[in-house]
Amino acid sequence: MNIKSILAVTDFSMAAEHGLERAALIAASHQAKLRLIYGAEEPNLGLVDPVARLRQRGRQLARRHAANVEVISNTSNMLSDVTRHARNANLLVLDHRSERTLTTFWRGSTLDQLLRRCQCPILVVKQEPRGPYKRVLVAVDYTAPSQKLVQFASGLDAK
Repeated sequence: MNIKSILAVTDFSMAAEHGLERAALIAASHQAKLRLIYGAEEPNLGLVDPVARLRQRGRQLARRHAANVEVISNTSNMLSDVTRHARNANLLVLDHRSERTLTTFWRGSTLDQLLRRCQCPILVVKQEPRGPYKRVLVAVDYTAPSQKLVQFASGLDAK
């Protein structure tokens, strides 16, 4: 497996922080570039400058994991920006967002929409990383692309 670029999405929630940590661990183990992007379904009124906070978080992750971290600062629409930047990524990492609004009934959750739009593998992180993965759940349909996805998933934490 050859992971060169990872895109990680955060809204600075605790669940998203778990995703950033996992993405940094994978980036460090593969010597891949980790690109961070801010993406929130609802604006966080308590967050004055999300890009400044993202830069600070990127510096922390780079120091802690000896990873090459880059921050994407020009964002206007979360779904279109993540989709656009995921085109150049080998892996998209995000938390499991559980939206419960009427509009998600019609359009689907953020995760549903990204699954439809993005061509790269997507890693959904639900727990705080405590080391390399011991188990990974991969949805397959027994086609050739599914076999490649299983091989990809089996090497996420491999050096």
